[in-house]
Amino acid sequence: MTKKKTLIDVQGLSKIYNFGTDNEVQALSGINLQIPQGSVLSIMGPSGCGKTTLLNCISGIDTPTEGQITIDGQDLAQMKDKKRTDFRAKNMGFIFQTFNLIPVLTALENVEVPLLINGIPPKRAREIAEEALRNVGLQDRLHHRPNELSGGQRQRVTVARSVVHKPKIIWADEPTGNLDTKTANEVLDIILALKEDRDTTVVIVTHDQNIADRTDHVVRMDSGRIIEA
Repeated sequence: MTKKKTLIDVQGLSKIYNFGTDNEVQALSGINLQIPQGSVLSIMGPSGCGKTTLLNCISGIDTPTEGQITIDGQDLAQMKDKKRTDFRAKNMGFIFQTFNLIPVLTALENVEVPLLINGIPPKRAREIAEEALRNVGLQDRLHHRPNELSGGQRQRVTVARSVVHKPKIIWADEPTGNLDTKTANEVLDIILALKEDRDTTVVIVTHDQNIADRTDHVVRMDSGRIIEA
């Protein structure tokens, strides 16, 4: 079997939060991590161990105190803010526990947003968004707003929005945390099926061992460090 190339390379990553004089919190300390292209990796550990901070730093949402993050050969730390934002918009999709849908937009309009940001013409964006929602089983909910959808349906909209522009990486922070077991497994089925279809790399922060058991690799953290990989 051909070894897959490393898509995400993290070296010496640390993050310190300063909350005033003599009040520092070391959220991450000396993280080294390599994630192969097309793999599904889960990050586990107790609350407050740094899982979400790690995801936010690697994805460019947050800035590390020190260390290097290279994605597809590009150093995130060396990018200007606009370039980093553009890089995320083109290459990354995000799935959050709290859905983060725009409440005044319909499901279809929410899914269109990444396409419009990336310069897809509105008519074509609508066609692609409709297909993405059909792929997650929401063809009959296109024009419903988030408050008219169940939790599981809202997370399906979030999944559709995260993959509609065919990103290289999907970051998922507790994507099934607000869902019952059956719906959680259905949502994960959709994520994994899309990964197989497009060779997308998926990084999932989760407390759920059942979710982790279905991923290719598991990283365990405690007190801002990786203790098992």
